[in-house]
Amino acid sequence: MTAIAPLPIETELIRSFLQSPQEAKLSIRSRRFTGVGLYTEFSVTSALRDLMADEQPAGPMNGPTIESPEIPNGAGSLLWVNQSGVHTLEIFSYTDPFPETLVAFSLRRP
Repeated sequence: MTAIAPLPIETELIRSFLQSPQEAKLSIRSRRFTGVGLYTEFSVTSALRDLMADEQPAGPMNGPTIESPEIPNGAGSLLWVNQSGVHTLEIFSYTDPFPETLVAFSLRRP
């Protein structure tokens, strides 16, 4: 099976959730574009950063908002986790198609 390289947006989003940005070595099992976003499943989990008071150790964690001229109304992100760490990253645009190659973007925490 050929390794799936992480997209820059995946790498940056995962770094925002991990205990240490250097741990952002992603082993991607699958990626599925939906037209308005994507789902990325990981085969190797990484330790999460310390949870905030309103976050649970399992289920979805709200991620940063994605801003880009390629998605004028922005996009959101969720990281699905379980007790062993990261397992699925979900990215969704609010109203626009999500490009398979997102070049220019920035992340903004609420």
